[in-house]
Amino acid sequence: MNPNSDKLTVVKTDHDTGKVLTDSDEYKYIAFTNIEKLFTEISGTKTWIDKETDKTKRPDVKIYLYSSAVGNGTVDINDYTIKATDPSYSYTFTEDREHNPLPTYDSKGKKITYDVKEADIAGYFSEKNGFNFFNTSGDVIISKVDADTRAPLAGATLAVFDGTTEIERWVSGASAHVLDTAVKYGKTYTLREISAPEGYELAPDQTFSIPADGSSITRTMSDKKIIGSVELTKADSATREKLAGAEFELYREGGAQIFATGTTGSYRATSTTSNGRFVTDASGSLVITDLPYGTYYFVETKAPEGYELSSERLGFTILRSGELVRVTYLDPKAVGSVRLRKVDSSGMSLAGAVFELYAKTPRTAGQAASSTIFSDSYYRYGTYRSNAAGEITVDNLPWDDYYFIEVDAPTGYETKKDVNGDDLVYTFTIGAATTRTTIDLGGIVNTPPDFPPPPTERFERGGVVNGVLGVRAKPSSGVLGERVGPVTGDTSNIVLWLLLLTACVATIVATIVTGKKKKTVK
Repeated sequence: MNPNSDKLTVVKTDHDTGKVLTDSDEYKYIAFTNIEKLFTEISGTKTWIDKETDKTKRPDVKIYLYSSAVGNGTVDINDYTIKATDPSYSYTFTEDREHNPLPTYDSKGKKITYDVKEADIAGYFSEKNGFNFFNTSGDVIISKVDADTRAPLAGATLAVFDGTTEIERWVSGASAHVLDTAVKYGKTYTLREISAPEGYELAPDQTFSIPADGSSITRTMSDKKIIGSVELTKADSATREKLAGAEFELYREGGAQIFATGTTGSYRATSTTSNGRFVTDASGSLVITDLPYGTYYFVETKAPEGYELSSERLGFTILRSGELVRVTYLDPKAVGSVRLRKVDSSGMSLAGAVFELYAKTPRTAGQAASSTIFSDSYYRYGTYRSNAAGEITVDNLPWDDYYFIEVDAPTGYETKKDVNGDDLVYTFTIGAATTRTTIDLGGIVNTPPDFPPPPTERFERGGVVNGVLGVRAKPSSGVLGERVGPVTGDTSNIVLWLLLLTACVATIVATIVTGKKKKTVK
């Protein structure tokens, strides 16, 4: 391979025979892309900003080349002199002082960093942008730079004031500005930033005086980047309960991903790509600091267990330094499903079995009102009939405790009961661990009655507390399974009915009395 070329030639051979393989051979090939040169070059330009018309009167300038390799520090490896008569005012380094090519990587495979510096030039202010130099000469030279990188900062509107009178205004560019307005020796002036570039804070005013000896002066005004933070809170969309374990990614408005260091709930944005996943802590929140000015948006990549993943892109903007922007993400609970199958003792499917599904939480206004009277009750969610395959499936069930109770068996069969005659029920729970799945209650067996009843006789439905409002008793353990007791002989149910009747009578009496009082007053 030619070390000065960016081409790589690979010869593929058979491991056993040494045969050179061609495209016609049925072997796996290795593809190489983005091959980088082993050696590099460093080049730049010099720009003079002065009133000199005869360039030969400008000084020669020496440029120094430095390399920084891991473990070796920064080393001066070469230099080059740009002559005043050089028409291009440029330089290029391709080798060090020993005439060795400039390597791209060190012996450990780490990329080498190169930098350049120039010798001081009397009467000129020097600035560097990348590998390019700008040299400015004048009585008053004003430079605008980034406070962190010290690189020239364009786009700031600056002005100089003599007392309260503005004497000159300009917009900063890639190099320093030379004041054009005549200034007086020994007098004090104010340098003020009128507007900062987008994403930067305004710098404080500076004052300067013109030396009595007439020597030139240089002033540098630096702007700090606007840096803020964001706090994201994850909560249940219904209860507003804070949720831990939600995972997010953060992006700039243009789509660039943000990375950060830190631990669960607390992160600091960085320029590295070490971590782009942010997780809410036990309090349901996460904080990311050191975010530069701009607009961002969160994307939820993993919802807490039992919750639906949000497709919303929640945006926010950092406008001021030190600002903490707060956003809230709401997730609804995921839903679940349940399935049962009705069969006879031989396993044959039975159609036409009627089941009622009851939930622990009231669903209607009437059920909610009855819950203040009937304690530890369950409330009818729906009524379902087994299909030709003997199956009943109920989807989109919210988190709750449930049970099925068979209220009408197929013709020629009877509902299942406990040994004491109580109706058997089939309980299940929809929760964090059972969402996005279907709970299978298996086969529920019906058998014909030992003594079939006359055609006109109906079986009594046990366990109904209030059939109108759809309220039943809380299930309890029986001999054959979970059961609910019958109404007959259940004195607690009688008491509940009396309480409900008393409440209704009291409401009616209160309404009548109130009406009479209004008439008397009138």
